[in-house]
Amino acid sequence: MIRHTKQWLVGFISVLALHSPLSSAAPLAERSASACQLNGIPNIDGLFIGVTADEFLRRHPTAENQPNFAGNRNPRTSRLDFPMRNGVSQGELKGINSIGHIATLDGVVYSYSVSFLDAGADYDTPLETFKNMLVARYQLPDNGWYKWRGQALRLRCGDIELEVHQDHGSGHTAIGPVFFARSLHLQKIADSLR
Repeated sequence: MIRHTKQWLVGFISVLALHSPLSSAAPLAERSASACQLNGIPNIDGLFIGVTADEFLRRHPTAENQPNFAGNRNPRTSRLDFPMRNGVSQGELKGINSIGHIATLDGVVYSYSVSFLDAGADYDTPLETFKNMLVARYQLPDNGWYKWRGQALRLRCGDIELEVHQDHGSGHTAIGPVFFARSLHLQKIADSLR
């Protein structure tokens, strides 16, 4: 009986190993990047993963908390937005061109994206060059970045995922070089509330 249980357990563990994330076809950098360390979460003029909405709004008084963004009905989630003029956010965060989104869960920023168009990068800036600019500016790890879907570079550091990509859009919707950051854990909770 014990022998059969051991055989079953060995078989079960083998099946788990075959289906675990470590045995997937994901790039090695993706699997090992979670061991990297951030020297402080990237802070863009007071915007960073984990800052409270109240702290951000005190620092940027023209920003507004928008709990009912895009028909949102969940009181635990909201967006922080700046007034818009001609379809462009008028928020002024030093060193960036525009804000894509700033998402909060229970009053804490868990996801944001910002554009660096004409703020150190342009539509033609190669991803590696753009990433290197951000690594130097925000003291991000230089190693561990991996290609994502051929159009972006990503880095995972524990719970935090960072991404750089070029958004060429079409016509007037092009955003240019974008930096995206999120807490994977808080993103999962927010997604479950939709």
